[in-house]
Amino acid sequence: MYSSNGMVGTVVLAATLAQDPLSVLGSLRDAYRKLDTYSATIEHHDSSGLFPGEYTQSLKWRRGNRFELIVIKPVAQSGSPSGRQAPNFFSNGSKVVEIRGSDRRERSLAPEQNSSPGWEVSGGVVMLFLSDSPNAKTLFEGRPEFPIEWKQVDEVKWRGEKVSRISAIVNKTLPIRLYFADKPLRLVGQEYEEGRTKHWMRYVSQDFSPQLPANLGEPPNLYPSLGLPSPLLDPGKRPGPLNRKTRGASVPAGGVGRSRRGLPYSPIMDRDETEPGGLRAPYPP
Repeated sequence: MYSSNGMVGTVVLAATLAQDPLSVLGSLRDAYRKLDTYSATIEHHDSSGLFPGEYTQSLKWRRGNRFELIVIKPVAQSGSPSGRQAPNFFSNGSKVVEIRGSDRRERSLAPEQNSSPGWEVSGGVVMLFLSDSPNAKTLFEGRPEFPIEWKQVDEVKWRGEKVSRISAIVNKTLPIRLYFADKPLRLVGQEYEEGRTKHWMRYVSQDFSPQLPANLGEPPNLYPSLGLPSPLLDPGKRPGPLNRKTRGASVPAGGVGRSRRGLPYSPIMDRDETEPGGLRAPYPP
């Protein structure tokens, strides 16, 4: 568990494994929720239909929901259309600025009902726990149109690391898994499986008390050479929509849904939306 000053204590894994899956999930949530600062590298392997392909992000977060979630290794152009590449996210604690190339958009940090914003989709369960997002409740409680049944906790080897696994079934058919380790207690990754294909994200280089600036999450000035602020920050200009290729197919309630590449939208995190320029999904995790 984590103390109030962010230091990480130890957890006896054998005792953890004796608990039911929801208890373990609650301990993981509480561990991240007590942190003051956090950083990690997130590796993606087709982890969602919203942002398909293999790419890598850097996450820096501090209490007050100030964060930067930046792509440091983008998807190869052949692996994902430009309109479906993850943008960079900057949060000042109330608003999130999304920037992808010359496209930019500002939205409220609070997720709309029955939607998962792009930073929660790509940031995964760790982002949900850090921000204490309302969408985290779905992992514990599910919803009538999104039933989730947690099955067991066991020990496995995943991506070359000995870890523990929490398994669940979504909509009675789709398996999802969360991987965690102790000393310190932490999430290692998440995965869902369709047929023989596995879609996953992994958290590496996690730091549970990094030194981060107080103004973390302020978006960069996109036009410094002209001495002009970003159009996002200019109250006289309305930000343009993100690439309209981000429009997704409609998804029936309770259905898995598919992206334009045919991948299912992550049952852990997301669905796509049909709103022009949107990067949210009408489903929380």
